[in-house]
This record gives sequence, structure tokens and C-alpha cells, in this order.
Amino acid sequence: MKKSLVLTTLVIISLTLFFSIDAFAQRGSGWGMGQMQCRIAEKLDLTADQKVQIDKLRDKHQKSMIDYQAEMKKFSLDVKNLWKAEKPDKKQIESATDKLGALKSKMQKEKLAHWFDVNNLLDDKQKESFKEMKQNFGKGMRQRMHRMRGDFPGRMGRPCLPLSID
Repeated sequence: MKKSLVLTTLVIISLTLFFSIDAFAQRGSGWGMGQMQCRIAEKLDLTADQKVQIDKLRDKHQKSMIDYQAEMKKFSLDVKNLWKAEKPDKKQIESATDKLGALKSKMQKEKLAHWFDVNNLLDDKQKESFKEMKQNFGKGMRQRMHRMRGDFPGRMGRPCLPLSID
């Protein structure tokens, strides 16, 4: 019973990672990102120098995120292939899952560092506005996700996959 629960949990984690990687990789490249960046720059009333410095930071950050996303896709593929084995090896799957978790942690820390790098370029008034925008952006994202779930029940319109392992 315990073995079945552990396997089911690992399958759920693996499937979640597998199906979320593509959506995660698309973040930031959607329609309107350039427009949003312009609105943020306008609201913060950035100087020309601040815009140049922030653009350089953003380019560096985006390149780094692309590398992380590619690495995460590779790990997800490795986990998928480990599960396909005739006799899946628990230790190998756990190891791959641990590596994926460490990579996600590194990625989050780099996002945090990027936010602080940008924040350090701002004056006090701009910092307050930037902080408010960040908080409001999260609220708007939650509202949009809630509306989407209502429009597309079950995994955002994708059919649910069976989770049992027999």
C-alpha cells in the first residue's frame, strides 16, 4: 500500500512537471509583453539611463532563464524515460526529481536577484510604485487564472490523465 502511494505521488509530480514545462517556457514571450514593459517604464517615469540599464539586466536575465528552462525540459524528459523503463528505478527517479527541485530553486533565486538588481536602480518613489505594481500584477494573474478555470474545467481544457499504476 505504501509503495503504491509513493509511486502514485511520484507519477503525479512527474506528470505535473512534464505538462507544466511547456507552459512555463512560454512565459514572457506572449502578446503584449513589450506593451506591458512600456507601461511599467511610463508609470515608474524611468530616466533614459535607467531604461538602458534595465534593458541590459532584462536581456541577461532572459538568456539565463532560457538556459534554465531548457535544462528543466531535459530533466523532465529524463524522468519520463526513467518511468518508461521496464523496471523503473526508484532511486534514479528520486535523484532526477531532486535535481529538478534544485534547479527550480536556483532559478527562483536568480529571479529574486534580478528583481533586486532592477529595484536597486530605482529611486525611493519608483521603488514604492514598482512594489505596488508587483503586488497588483499577482492579483490580476490570479483573477485571470480563476476566469480561465471557469471557462475550461479540468486541467485548463486538457483531458485528465489516469493516475493509477497497475
